[in-house]
Amino acid sequence: MSERDFAAQLDHKMLSLGSEGLSFDTIVASGPNSAKPHHQPTDRLFVAGDLVIIDFGAKIDGYGSDMTRTYVVGRQATAEQRDLYDAVAAAQAAGVHVVKAGVPLADVDSACRSLLADRGYGDAFVHGTGHSLGLEIHEQPMLSSRSVGILRAGLMVTVEPGAYLPGFGGVRVEDSVLVTDEGCEPITHAPKGLMP
Repeated sequence: MSERDFAAQLDHKMLSLGSEGLSFDTIVASGPNSAKPHHQPTDRLFVAGDLVIIDFGAKIDGYGSDMTRTYVVGRQATAEQRDLYDAVAAAQAAGVHVVKAGVPLADVDSACRSLLADRGYGDAFVHGTGHSLGLEIHEQPMLSSRSVGILRAGLMVTVEPGAYLPGFGGVRVEDSVLVTDEGCEPITHAPKGLMP
């Protein structure tokens, strides 16, 4: 199966299950392409052992969703793939843990970025940590090191750190969460883990 085939099947499944449209063009990035954060699907065929990043979202009542998972094709992950995945997953959990009304926006990015730096992948995290979403898929405020302001209750934000190693592959894990006064409530519930 190719990246483009997989994306087409995923898009069709979302529409057949009731989505009124896609939140954005589905990203399916396999093997070396997974080291490109904004890769668009190509005719590249999946190869056993590939890391595959799948970033997608559906629309309901005009509102978009956004979620990313990373998998490995056809066999168990290598120790190097597992280390990269575990670092990104831990960074994502750290970022989600910080999300709460009143928290500075940049603190969410800092939680993710610091953990990845501690694990040796700081230079491999090349984009912001997240964004708000609603009627548009990318709304203000953004969650980055340059963000100014605080999280507000009722805001929907993504937490999506990633690490990308050219020639090896990349990993991104993303959830959309609703900011509350007590913390946050995830709205994306697909299982996580670097399963084949």
